Amino acid sequence: MINPGKNDVPKGYNEHHVENEKWDFGTEFVYHASGADPRKLFMRRDSFGSAMADILGSQFDNSIMVHYNNVYTNDMVKEQKPDVFILETVERYVVKNLGGFLYE
Repeated sequence: MINPGKNDVPKGYNEHHVENEKWDFGTEFVYHASGADPRKLFMRRDSFGSAMADILGSQFDNSIMVHYNNVYTNDMVKEQKPDVFILETVERYVVKNLGGFLYE
């Protein structure tokens, strides 16, 4: 499957011949999917983002999902110029994470 060692991935959706170029929990996940939505996805994620990564990564031509605590900077969004941005965070950190997020 996409994420090595995962056996509980949902079935029944189009995976668009997805390729996982990088899957490092502490830094980033990078996906490319041919024939998927042509927009570029960027997700600033916490640990829950890993549960959504395979499905989201298969639905966009290019996806990058960066762990907020280890490598994420606001400049990454400016550099990547995504069409879709997801700020994924657990409820208990919403105020903290929204306070540190700025995009011009």
